Amino acid sequence: MKRTKNIVLIIVVLLITMGIINSMIYIYSISASFSPRILQSGVYVLILLSTLFFIAISKKSLQSVGLFRFRLVRQIIVGGIIGGMFLFIGGIFTGWHFFSNGYSLYFFLSQLLVAFSEELLFRGYLLEMLKDVVKTSDRAVIISALIFGLWHYPISHNIVLVVITFFTGAIYGTLRTVFEKTDDEIGIISLSVSHWIFNVIL
Repeated sequence: MKRTKNIVLIIVVLLITMGIINSMIYIYSISASFSPRILQSGVYVLILLSTLFFIAISKKSLQSVGLFRFRLVRQIIVGGIIGGMFLFIGGIFTGWHFFSNGYSLYFFLSQLLVAFSEELLFRGYLLEMLKDVVKTSDRAVIISALIFGLWHYPISHNIVLVVITFFTGAIYGTLRTVFEKTDDEIGIISLSVSHWIFNVIL
């Protein structure tokens, strides 16, 4: 139990650190002549590697954190369906104004990195570790979703985005916990696809 709490504490510290780094990138980009996307991609590579490191030292399998290597096509399809549902709901509130972020190939690939890194960390490793600490899936989902929402504030300085990402994280976390024992098609890959669609389109 003590080791689990320490690992969760490390993750929280990591998230705070990454938030500070993202804020520095954002502030620096205002006065610089370059796009912050390359630096942000570097941050997410660091997040991905750090998450894999914590999974390894925790002696957890990739499958235990929701990363399934089989039925990849079906996982992608399920992710597309979930993403489509979010797009429909989002379209109602945005007036169907999509693709506001641009069309460059680098943007699409960088958002794929963002989606996968965040899902593996928040709905994969962190959610599983929190369930060991708080003992209930509901509390673990809420806590991970709250951290996920707060993580986005330094990036955007937009409280509305924090609220949106909190509820999105809660929905994704609920899907993971509800279907993890009955349906291996709703895992990190499917949620990453949905997350990617949401980021790219909206």
